[in-house]
Formats: sequence, structure tokens, C-alpha cells
Amino acid sequence: MDFLDKRPGTNNQRNRKNYKTTSKLNIGSWNVRTLLPDTRSAAIRPDRRTALVARELGRLNIDIAALAETRFADEGQLEEVGGGYTFFWKGVEEGENRESGVGFAVKTEVVKQLVELPSGISKRIITMRLPLQFDRFVTIISVYAPTLKSSDEDKGIFYQELRTVLQRIPQDDKIWLCGDFNARVGRDHESWGALGRHGVGKVNDSGLLLLHICTEFDLVIGNTLFQQNDHKKVTWMHPRSKNWHMIDYIITRRRDRQDLRIVSTCKSAECWTDHRLLRAKFRLQIRRKIRCNNTKAPRKLDVGRLRDPVIQNQFSKSLECLKGVKDWETFRDTICRVGKETLGFVKKNHKDWFDENDPEITQLISEKRSVEARILSGCDLKQNLKDVKSKIQKRLRQIENTWWEVRIAEIQEAANLGDTHQLYSLIRKVYGPRSSSVAPVRSADGSELFKDPKGILNRWRGHFDELLNRESLIDESFLDKIPQREIKWILNTPPSFDEVSDAISALKLGKAPGRYGIAPEMLRFGGEDTKNQSGK
Repeated sequence: MDFLDKRPGTNNQRNRKNYKTTSKLNIGSWNVRTLLPDTRSAAIRPDRRTALVARELGRLNIDIAALAETRFADEGQLEEVGGGYTFFWKGVEEGENRESGVGFAVKTEVVKQLVELPSGISKRIITMRLPLQFDRFVTIISVYAPTLKSSDEDKGIFYQELRTVLQRIPQDDKIWLCGDFNARVGRDHESWGALGRHGVGKVNDSGLLLLHICTEFDLVIGNTLFQQNDHKKVTWMHPRSKNWHMIDYIITRRRDRQDLRIVSTCKSAECWTDHRLLRAKFRLQIRRKIRCNNTKAPRKLDVGRLRDPVIQNQFSKSLECLKGVKDWETFRDTICRVGKETLGFVKKNHKDWFDENDPEITQLISEKRSVEARILSGCDLKQNLKDVKSKIQKRLRQIENTWWEVRIAEIQEAANLGDTHQLYSLIRKVYGPRSSSVAPVRSADGSELFKDPKGILNRWRGHFDELLNRESLIDESFLDKIPQREIKWILNTPPSFDEVSDAISALKLGKAPGRYGIAPEMLRFGGEDTKNQSGK
């Protein structure tokens, strides 16, 4: 992600080494209730919850979202390729009751800029450190606090863990504390400096705990800083009283409150949860990112099209211009140019039933959203909303079943034909998002756990340096006693045309191209002129 949205100042000012620029970031906080699929026979929510959440976050342009009640086990990550987000989570161990869990949904392009992976503190707290400019960082904390029914002991443990996390954050770091606190902070801004003038409702016991810790670390609750209608502030409706409350918050340091432009709820966000998505817009004054000039790998050509005899013949004829070419640079540039013009580039295809039917799913969600809007406007359409939800669930199951039937038929056909390349390509397509666990490593003495990429790399470097660079016990004088074989000067002669032709014919197809992007298929199906020039 590019943190540079504007570049103020004159050209001379832009050339200065330490000039600042404006960065815009949208941060979200959302209690999704669960990211697990519904395995019951009569499903009441759609499968692929991560795909639905990713699509909603992308639609609302959320860069990073703090998620509560993820209910995933252990600690790990999952990439929604089609949605463009990567999910990180921390939960209880496998086999335990999954009533909590926290995580982040981060745009995949933002993940590439992280210097260390998010760190799970407990099933209720996870942190992430995002690099900014001027060697500055922002520490983002995603929390899910105990509910009002929880014991005082559980609440005390949670706030003590949160206090410990806040104490370890460097003073220069910005802090964004986000999540479902299950607390009402009220509107008494005169007594509490952590509150703005625009709070909602009355304070409760959990709210007092939150206000105390905000005061201790000089934090301010962003929800209460902006004058807007109450429906833009409240995030959860009590199931019995039907009253709306503000219990999800986005909190920052008091000194950084000028970075916060607005905090409001997004009623249109839909992922089958009773909490509204809370969105905060930040605008930071940071230094312009200095980009490195590393050489990028060439894009992969769609050499699979060479299986078509018509395309193959067209490609071979286009390479007839190689006659008389004697230098490697011209050969390389010509074959790459013809490949681009004739074959084009490979299009990434990581879609599944959810992504391939996105227009229809979007239409179904829009229909449900329109009914909800009419209910909020005063129309009594609650029974109609129930019917619409039932219709959506039924149609989603039909879409998923139809998609799987088609994919299974394609896989079976590839297996019957013995086309292993197509078989495994289809299997990878239906496998879904790639999931991997965080793989930290311990220090040599086992006292420290490294989770950041740099620390992990240095630990492995030290391990192999110790393993491979040991003192040799071999007497090198014995190497001089080994009899030498006669030198075969014939191997120094250039290969003949037949040898080059046989080598090209023996190339395995489907292999990765080299640094110039010339795939084996391009040499094999390029015709005699290609083989002639390859042997020179």
C-alpha cells in the first residue's frame, strides 16, 4: 500500500530529504461474532465468512480492521486472494471452547510492508506494529473484553494484560486501540479527560475500568470526539430492551487526536453479526516513502495457449524474423516481444464459488440491505426481512452446490484423461484460501521467541553458520594423491545443431521461465529458426 496520498509543497520542497506528506488510513473495528463456517444441517449463516468480511471491508475501503470473536483456534493467518485481505488471529488451543478470539483483517498490500507479523498476546488481545516514515511506528491493538456477565476476576486479568501491553509500547509509537470492550463510557467529559463532548448513554462498571486505563496512559476515546447523530455512534443493540449502545471503540493517544478525522459506524456492512462496523479515518503527517530500484521479475507469459495448433503456428511464423540474428540480446528481445504479442500474460485465477458469483451475491445482499433500510425508516417489514434472509440462505446454498458439481466434473474428466497438469491446477483452484500458521523460532538458548522476519532470518543464519562452518578434520594433503582423469577437450567445442535440437525437444514443459521470462514452450514451438539461434 502506498501511504502517500498527497505531496504538498513546491518542487524544491519535495526534493528536501525530510519533507512530510499526508497519509490517509481507514481503520475498522468489528465484532464479527465468528469466522467459522456453519456446519449445522440447517445453516443460518453463509459459509466462507472470511470472504464475506473481506468483500465488505474492501467495499468500504478499510485498510486494517480489528476483529473480535473470530473463534479460530491457536494462532495463524489466512489469505483471501480474491478479497485482497489477509487474516491474522489468536485464539484458544484446539479442542477448547471457542467463545472468544481476536484478529486482524489487513489488506494484503499492507501486509507486505510489515516488518514483523502480528503478535497474539492472549485469546483477547493481539497486537500489530505498522511502520510509518521517519522511522516511526503505530502499534495497533485488537481486543475483545469480557462481557458484563463475566466475573470480576476475568475482567481484572484482561485489563492487567492490556496494561502490560500498553506499558511495553515505545513512547514514540502512535497507539490505535480498537475492539469490542463490552463497556459503556457515558458522556461525563468534565470528569474524564479521556472522553469527548459527544458521548452516548450512561457509564457502567466495565466502562469505569476502560476510563481508568485510558486516563492512566493518556488515551482518548475517538467515538466521543465528533458531533453526529447517535445512530452514527452506537454499535450494538441489546437483544431484549432493543436499545442501542456504544460498546465498540477506537482509541488513540491524546497527543495524536489531530490525526483522527472521523469515527462513525457503517450500517451497510453485512456479515451476519449483531454489531455494526466502526470505521475511523486517519490522516497522518509522515515522511515520503523512498522506493528502492530493485529489478522486478518479468511477468509470466500464457504459454499454455501454445497447445492450440493455430496459436502455435502463428507463434512460429512470427519468429521467422530471427533468421540472420547473431547476438543474444536481439534474440532475447525478439522472442519476448513476439511472446507478449501472440500469447499475452497469465491471468491470476484464485476464484471460488463466492468470487465467481459475486454479482448475484451482491444483488442478494443489496435486497436485504434495502429491506433493513425501510425498517429503520419506520415501515413494519420485519416478517418480510425474515423471508428475504431465508431466500438468500437458500440461494447461496444452491450457488455453492452448483459450483462444486461443475468443479468435481472437471476434475474427474482431467483424471480420466490422465492430464495431471490440469488435474492439480483444478485441485488448487478449489482448495480455497491458503492458510498457514505463524512459525516463530526460539533463540539458541531457548530464552526468547522470534516472530518478526528479520529476527527469524538472523536466527537461521546463526544456526547454519554454526552447523556448516566447523573446523575440518580432513587432511587436505590427501587431495593431491587422488589420480587425475584425462581432460576431455571435446566438451569445450560448441554444440551442434542436432544436439541443441535434441536438448530443446527434451525440455520439460510447464516449468518456470528464467530471468528473462523465456519459457521452455517458447523454444520448443518456436520453429527451426528458434533452434538455429539457440545453438549460436
